[in-house]
Amino acid sequence: MIRQIGLLLSMVVLLAFGGSAAVGTWIFQKSMESQWQARNGDAATLLAQVANAQRGDLKLIQLVLQSQFDAGHYRRIRLDGLDGSALVNFESPEKVGNAPTWFIRALPLQAPPGTAIVIDGWRQIGRLSVESHGAWAYNALWDGMLRFFVTLLVIGVAALAVAFTFVRGWRRTLDGMVSQAKGVEEARFTVIEVPRTLELEALATGMNSMVRRVKLLFENQASQLDTMRLQLQRDGVSGVSNRAHFLPQLERTLGGSSTASTVSRRGSLILLRVQLLNAINRRVGRNIADKLLADIGRRLTEYAGRVEGSLCGRLNGSDFALYVPVNGVAKVVAEELAAAMRPLFQQADPQAEFHIGALDGLATGAVGQTLSKADQALAQAESVGPFTVEVRPGSEGEVMGEQEWRRRVTEALQLGRTRLMEFPLIGPDGALLHLECPLRLQLEPNGPFYSSAHWLPMAIRAQLVQQADLMATRMALEAIARDGAARSVYMSAASLADAKFVQAVGATLASHPEAARRFVVEATESAAHPEQAWPEAAALWKPMGVRFGLGGAKESLQTLLEAKGKGLDFLKVDGRFLNGIHQDAKLAEYAGQVVATARSIGVTIYAEGISQTEDLPVLWRLGFNGATGPAIKRPGS
Repeated sequence: MIRQIGLLLSMVVLLAFGGSAAVGTWIFQKSMESQWQARNGDAATLLAQVANAQRGDLKLIQLVLQSQFDAGHYRRIRLDGLDGSALVNFESPEKVGNAPTWFIRALPLQAPPGTAIVIDGWRQIGRLSVESHGAWAYNALWDGMLRFFVTLLVIGVAALAVAFTFVRGWRRTLDGMVSQAKGVEEARFTVIEVPRTLELEALATGMNSMVRRVKLLFENQASQLDTMRLQLQRDGVSGVSNRAHFLPQLERTLGGSSTASTVSRRGSLILLRVQLLNAINRRVGRNIADKLLADIGRRLTEYAGRVEGSLCGRLNGSDFALYVPVNGVAKVVAEELAAAMRPLFQQADPQAEFHIGALDGLATGAVGQTLSKADQALAQAESVGPFTVEVRPGSEGEVMGEQEWRRRVTEALQLGRTRLMEFPLIGPDGALLHLECPLRLQLEPNGPFYSSAHWLPMAIRAQLVQQADLMATRMALEAIARDGAARSVYMSAASLADAKFVQAVGATLASHPEAARRFVVEATESAAHPEQAWPEAAALWKPMGVRFGLGGAKESLQTLLEAKGKGLDFLKVDGRFLNGIHQDAKLAEYAGQVVATARSIGVTIYAEGISQTEDLPVLWRLGFNGATGPAIKRPGS
């Protein structure tokens, strides 16, 4: 629109300039012709009066006329007799003035000669015809036109400058409105300055009002979702601390805060997992299953009450945690806990199972690393059989040492002891959207390939995670080039925050342009926070066709959705909030609100960790764009 307005203004000014120039030229031309004609007439009258004074003496008349002609002002002086014959005739070539030849040809001046009667008393001698030179007229016309056109040009330029000053102001306002509208799409709500132009003032005021309403609506919706999320996380069944309360306490304890100085840097952590809790609900009913969870909570609370500084909590629907601030008791406590829990499970549901993984002798560090190690112990227990207890030393990583971890991870990457797993993510129609490809490393020759949960924390500490993520990127691009199937790889927030890593991946993508258009990056949730380098990676990689997503969404939904403005394409909702949704109306309501909020700003929503095929029809009905997890099979497999 601004271009059209600018073009219209330019055309108006040009038309005005052209019209003024045409009218001015015509006026100047006619004015010069009138002046030339008047000059010829005045000269003829004056010369006739001089000739009349000679009383009919042709020789004297000829001398007088010749003296006037010799002055150089006239191109022709002619005296015709009564019979039409030329009594006197003086002619000279037209003089050349300052006006260019093309100008004279373009604007010829037509001025008839001046005429007067020459008499002797009452006797008519003849008719005098006088034509003056026109160089002066063309010179005057040329100079006048030059001044006229320069004046018009200055006025035109000034008019355009003033017009475009106003247009530029309008454009700034309209650009602000466009940016404001795009910001709403990307969950950025900005208010623009209201201009003084009446029409734009009304439009800007309306846009600002709309943005405020949308922002309020979005904040209210996000607040409602956060409230629902907290309600889902709050454990009103077992009576133990929920995850949001338990983990910060454990973080302070392991971090050696002043409030827990007596128990910091030591202790045991026990994880208990109820296997297939939804299946227990189906078999024995929710009331009995809830009673089982309440019994578990009471037993954990009893154990936590034995030693000051102990903590217990429910990490998710199936996982419970118990922290005891004493070294060397993990095995005893875990076995006692298993012995106490088994009758409760047998009484509630003979088919119910649980596993326990424990860490003994915790080391100071992040809770994420501690839980990751405990989860490895739990995974080992699950691989053995029902009711198994697996205990590991909590300081294993530190005992092995950073240098040993660095050596093993570096060796695995350099020798190609790597493997990309392939887990399908399908759409509602069953079509494959892309393959999720987490990287696994063989840390020892001929040993098992470990998932990132085993080696990632120490790889981050040893500053090797960037090499691992770059290796996963290269392997995925090569796989895409082989079969054309889109693939996603996981990238840590530490990698995305590394400018050299972002540039290295950019160079790798540039060398695989076709595969890059089918390449998907899935980052951890922490990469969505402002201090991370997500926008830098998105700005460099997205023009090559790369898509970005966040996995495992469980924090504030508003924080996550604000990542839309940084290039977010999709969001994956943690399966812990979705599994069993086909028989849980509360979960379905929460998931529906998540989908509605995400779609309102154009974010694609996937479900991850789906373990029950019965949940898929509900997810599709709610509007999820895709799903992955144990229940998902690759099309054609």
